[in-house]
Parts: sequence; structure tokens; C-alpha cells
Amino acid sequence: MTDILLIIPASIDEFTRHEVPPLGICYIAACLQQKGYTVKILDFVATPMKKDRFMEYLAQEDPKIIGISSLVTIHNNGCRLAKLIKEHNPEIPVIMGGSHATCIVKQVLKTGYIDVVVRFEGELTFTELVEYYLEKYPSSLAEIKGIAFMNGEQITVTAERELIKDLDALPLPARELIDLSTYERAGSIITGRGCVFTCKFCAANYLCGGRYRLRSVDRVIDEMELLYRNYGVEEIFLLDDTFVLNHQRIYEFCDKLITKNLPIQWCCTSRVNPPIPFELLQYMKKAGCRKIGFGVESGNNEILKCISKGITVEMVEQSVLEAHEASLVVTCYFIIGFPEDTDQSVRDTLGFANKLREIGTEECPVYTTFGIMTPLPGTYYWEHAEELGIKFLSQNWDNFKFTEPVIETRNLSKEQLKGYLFETLVVS
Repeated sequence: MTDILLIIPASIDEFTRHEVPPLGICYIAACLQQKGYTVKILDFVATPMKKDRFMEYLAQEDPKIIGISSLVTIHNNGCRLAKLIKEHNPEIPVIMGGSHATCIVKQVLKTGYIDVVVRFEGELTFTELVEYYLEKYPSSLAEIKGIAFMNGEQITVTAERELIKDLDALPLPARELIDLSTYERAGSIITGRGCVFTCKFCAANYLCGGRYRLRSVDRVIDEMELLYRNYGVEEIFLLDDTFVLNHQRIYEFCDKLITKNLPIQWCCTSRVNPPIPFELLQYMKKAGCRKIGFGVESGNNEILKCISKGITVEMVEQSVLEAHEASLVVTCYFIIGFPEDTDQSVRDTLGFANKLREIGTEECPVYTTFGIMTPLPGTYYWEHAEELGIKFLSQNWDNFKFTEPVIETRNLSKEQLKGYLFETLVVS
């Protein structure tokens, strides 16, 4: 018998499945293990499982509690699994957490298959829930911060839990519970949580309370060394949205990584504002950095202003030029179909992307990647869709793939958006 089964449902997004290990679930698993509970992780993204086999697995493991992760691309499949779990045994507490569930609490609980939603960070909250169900402490769900649950016909949302202040206090993710070889980016690490910026298309600021909390450099490098020595990982992916925000920390990180002399390479993502000094880019290269990604979004300054990105195309071009000069491979990320986008602004974006690609060389290319604007719960665009002229063509989460339009705007039709994306696939 397993105490807790943690599930990552199958993804509808063919482009990102198998890419990154489920670190959030692995952190929760590690916290539960510290308390002495037995935990298993079932990742449908990496290891697909048909219904009959899943029902056999449930009978075999007989978990006391089940947790299900929720992102938009896996949410509906998570609800489908919850239904199967309740059909198998209605007494098993089913808990759902993750960014998407956090933002649509009422919808999740109204399914009738989810007992509790964990809101925002999950490590401490989920652990307390396990103690409530298995140890009968605390004495009521209402005493647990950071959750929502059905109380008769009403939804109870408890007091918000404070964000974890000391991320170093968390155990390292329980990667031993998953098969790292099934993920393209097996060496993924989170060095900090959150984002201080307020881009209108993104929910990161809302989900983290507008803060960027950092792990210590020593703790991060210890984790990198563990991945290399225990799992043979030689390429590390730093997943923070704004890893290079604190330049002093990056110098310290590079210093200590060079001293360690580990035979690994690493890559990261960053904003172009504040700009990364050229000397720091060179030092990152010396410390093993090989690739850097920039969130560009648009090639039109007016659109960049409208979406509250806080950058200009001139800043982008300068950052890409300097990263290329530092011999880093660059990827620029774009979004097509903002509410304010017009045919001309999208043409500006496509042209600008082409200009950036031309900076690259065969040895050190500049890549561009595109997605279609997809408003998500928790974002400004979701909350203000009607006044911005955003028309939803579907609110079925199965259609929220970022590669198919789920909206039309005042200026752009579904057909136009699909056409633009096709053009990027042809030229990229």
C-alpha cells in the first residue's frame, strides 16, 4: 500500500510533453518523504497509461491519498482521472493543485470529483492535508491555510498561506521517484521562484505575489553536482523566468561553478531589461553557459508598451547582438495575437524575428519560436477580455494548446492567426 500517489496527467500539448521533469510534484514528494510517508509519482506525460491499466494500478497501489497536478494543458485530463479514481473508490481523498487549479477553484470543485484544491505553493499545504487525513490533525480542513473545499453546497476558501521564505529549507526534489531518462531536459533546476514584472499576458506575478525568491548559490550548485554525479546529467536547464535579474548573484554563481570545475553545460532564460552587461555574458560563457533565451513577445514597440513588457525592440536587438558576440546560442520567444495587434504589428514581429535570426551564424545560431496569444486565468487579459475585445472561441481547456487560436480580437480573425503561425513554421 502506498500512502500518497501523486499524478501528472497526460498533456494535450504535443510540443512540450516529455520535456521537463515535474519538479513541483517532486518537491512535494520530498517533503512528504521527510515526514516518513511512502510516496509514488505517476507521470502520464512521460509514461502514457490506458484506462484499464490505470485502474489496475490503483488497485495494486491502493493509495490512501491522491494528488493531481493542474496546468492548463493537463487540467481536463486530471479531472477525467479524478472521476475514474472516485469510481474506483469514492473514499480516497483527491487533491488538486497547480497554477491552473489555483485560478479556477470554483470550476474545479464543482466537478464533484475533487475534494480539496491547494492554492499557490503546495509543499507545506499538501503536507498538512496529508496529516489531516492520515493523522487526524488538525481537526478540520478550515484550519489549513491555502486551500479551498466544498462545505455542503458552499465553497470554503481558507486564509492564504504565506509564501515559503527560505527555499533552501526545502529538500531537493525526489527525482528518484521518476525516470529522468524519459525527459528531454532531465537536468532542469529551479534556482528561484516568482517574477516581479507585470506583463498582461502572464500569471507569474499573480501566482508569486510579485516577488522573486532566491535559493542560495551553494544550494543550487550542490543540486547541479548531484545531477551530474548521481544521474550522469551533463546539461543543466535553469528554469527561472528571470534568472539573470540579479547580476551580483550570477557573478557569484559563475565564480563557484568555475571553482567546482564540473564538466557540465547550462542554459537559462532572461529578460532584456535590465540589460545583461557584456562582461557578465562572457563570464557566463566561461562558466559553462551555452544557451540563453529572451522573452521578446513582439517586434513592435507600441505593442510592447501595451502588454506592459517594459522593453523595446532596440533593447532586444542589442541584447541578442551581445549574447551572440559572447558566443551564446540565443532563442527569442514571440507571441502572436495580442488584443492590440494588427496585421501590420504582426508583420513587424515576423520581420523583426527574421532580422534577429540573421544575426546568428551556423556555429552560434539565433532561433525564434512563436505561440498564439492564449489568455489564461490569473492574467490581465483573462480578467479584462470583454473590454479589450477578446472573443473566446472556446473555453474548453483541451483546446488551450498555444498553437491553435482559442480567441479572436477586434483586429484579427482565427484564420489570420493560424496563417501567421503557419508563416513562422515555414521560415523558422
